[in-house]
Amino acid sequence: MLNKTIPEVKLLANEQKHRAIAPSTFSLDGSYSDETMRHVLLIDDTWTSGGTAESASIMLKQSGAQRVTIYCLARIVDLDYCSRMIGQSVSDGYKQLAYRNGCPWDYDQCPMRNKR
Repeated sequence: MLNKTIPEVKLLANEQKHRAIAPSTFSLDGSYSDETMRHVLLIDDTWTSGGTAESASIMLKQSGAQRVTIYCLARIVDLDYCSRMIGQSVSDGYKQLAYRNGCPWDYDQCPMRNKR
């Protein structure tokens, strides 16, 4: 359950999300105090190109957020891009990982679950 002492800033999606950076994709659902907008934690489910999180972050800054921190739960790795930009050896190394198609831990081994 969300701690009610922490204010929540709600965003509205104005258009279909896309990979390009476009702050107009989002807007604020209401107005927020300067204190609430002092530091906003933006939580995103996945980071592929970064366009969604960066668009939301820019919109928040344009709307008065002094600082925005992005927390992303998962990163999608594009092996073709990795190969072209970083090197084939990095891409080949990732392909050798046992967990390349999923989480490296099962439910009982998850380090986040066991921190409680």
